[in-house]
Amino acid sequence: MARVVASGRVAASGRVAATGRVSVPASENLFLYSNDYDQASAWTRFSLAAGPSPTTSAPDGTNTAEGLVGDATTSIHRMQSNGLISPTSIGMTCILRGYAKRGNVNWSRCTVNSVGSTAYFDLLNGAVGTTSNLVGAATIVDAVADYPSLGAGSGWWRFLMSFLWTTNSCQFWAATANGGTTFLGDGATVNTYFWRLQFARTNRNIPSLQTTGAAVATGVRSAP
Repeated sequence: MARVVASGRVAASGRVAATGRVSVPASENLFLYSNDYDQASAWTRFSLAAGPSPTTSAPDGTNTAEGLVGDATTSIHRMQSNGLISPTSIGMTCILRGYAKRGNVNWSRCTVNSVGSTAYFDLLNGAVGTTSNLVGAATIVDAVADYPSLGAGSGWWRFLMSFLWTTNSCQFWAATANGGTTFLGDGATVNTYFWRLQFARTNRNIPSLQTTGAAVATGVRSAP
């Protein structure tokens, strides 16, 4: 929980301080099961084929990236986080960050439900598409920047978007076009692969952290 301290900083515990700055981890991930989207306690799946999800080689070389497989309906094929952060962080600048690779569709979308913050990412060409209600620009870069052994052109991209957090949850979609919503799945083919999805209280890129059943944090820094 946040607490008020004389310096005006918000301590790692969530305290608010006179300086108007917050002490938060140098890197953190408040999503649970950042690589495992079949975990019903952490992720709700919409219009996706029943698990287990197909896997493929992730940027770090492990077979831990999971694919979204749209079911055989014309729908928005997506997954949603099941809550992740305490109310003491409402109003802070936060990021969604992770890695994505195209399956049989070229786009993905990230959305923060409560504030309508959205970004589309072109996973064929490595470009940002339509965005709304963000803090600063969304980015997408070749994952080789973080994992040199991949080599350029692996198809893996690191994406990032920042926004002001209020409440509610985050969604990750497969999409067929910039601004796209519904499309017909076949219940068998991977639409989009995701890996190391990450939610953190910051406005910048930070190191990737994997989680399972608990949030993970490393180090301490001061943030607005």
